[in-house]
Amino acid sequence: MLLRGFNFKDSNPIYHFNSHIIEGTLPTNDNEIIIGKQFAKDANLSVGKTVTVFTAKRQLKILKISGIFDFNVSAINSSWAISNLQTAQNIGGFGSNVSSIEMQVVNVFDAKKISEEITQTLNNPSIKVENWEDQNADLLTGLQGQSISSIMIQVFVIVAVTLAIASVLAITVLQKSKEIGILKAMGLTDGKTGFVFLFQGLILGIIGALAGAGLGLGLSFMFAKFAVNSNGTPVVPLEINYFFVLISMIIAITASVVASVIPARSSISLDPIEVIRNG
Repeated sequence: MLLRGFNFKDSNPIYHFNSHIIEGTLPTNDNEIIIGKQFAKDANLSVGKTVTVFTAKRQLKILKISGIFDFNVSAINSSWAISNLQTAQNIGGFGSNVSSIEMQVVNVFDAKKISEEITQTLNNPSIKVENWEDQNADLLTGLQGQSISSIMIQVFVIVAVTLAIASVLAITVLQKSKEIGILKAMGLTDGKTGFVFLFQGLILGIIGALAGAGLGLGLSFMFAKFAVNSNGTPVVPLEINYFFVLISMIIAITASVVASVIPARSSISLDPIEVIRNG
């Protein structure tokens, strides 16, 4: 069992203890602890029972279980015990000292920069300043690789969709070449002829963007509703960035309009006399 002591008032914004308590309450007095649900299950413990621990000075301390938590992390649920700061200091023999101070930053990817600034400000080799990026370098590399792969997939999808729309409209130009030639012979200008296909591309882009966004949001909400844990919470919490959705729709519409430029230029270059003559 790993006993960790916290100043709950200051650390709760980081760990959100209150939202992870599934039974009982946070310790309100000294010599009270909360334990993980897996540890409670393995040791057959429950709220109100006591555990006996050996202190650093080889003394016995009896701690009362005031609550059970679930952080959704197996290693924490099976090994952590949490108390107030005073209890941990007494058991660990630290006096009034603390072993670490934890901070939370607004932008998680500023952690390394901030830690370097703190190191320079303290200018004390005996104080070790760590950040999550250095501690999880392999994980960060994996996340960066995943992000790059995601961007590449999106780019290839946009290219594929653009080529598909351009192909469809180009075939339409060939199929409707006789009608286009007749309209040109009747006075339809090249600019208006090209605008017809640009307008088609715009309409296709708007319909596709609305349908894609609606389908994506619908599937996301359905996944969050039906893929849930035993306590009813979603397996993957749903966070919708509507600005990102809007940007994606704009990109899709823009790609569709760009794709329609090729068939629009083809329609402009058609000679009505040759088209009518050749049938």
